[in-house]
Amino acid sequence: LVLTARDAADNTGTATLSVTVNDVNDNSATCDPDVYYSSVEENTAAGASVALLSCTDPDEGANSDLTYSIISDDGSDIFHIDSSSGAISIMGTLDYETISSYELTLKAED
Repeated sequence: LVLTARDAADNTGTATLSVTVNDVNDNSATCDPDVYYSSVEENTAAGASVALLSCTDPDEGANSDLTYSIISDDGSDIFHIDSSSGAISIMGTLDYETISSYELTLKAED
C-alpha cells in the first residue's frame, strides 16, 4: 500500500506500507485413506513396521506439522506409533491363537 499525507498547503509526503498476512491454524489434518488394513505373521518380531499413516494439513509452516497418536487399541498396548512420522510398529508378541485381530483408533493432529 502507498500512503499519502497532504497538509493544508497541499504539500504531500508518501510512505510505503507492507502488510504480511500470516497463516493461522484453521485447517484440520486429513488422512488418505481414512481406513487402513494391514496383516502380519504372528511370529513377526517386535519393532517390525505394520503401516505408515499418510496425513496432511493444508496450513503452512509450523501450523501444518502433525503429531500422531493411538487413542484406542483394544487394550493391547502391543502397537506403537511414531508421533512424528505416523509409522506404526509392533511393540510386543503377537499370538494368533490368543488374539487374531486388532482394531486401533489413530489420531493425527496439528
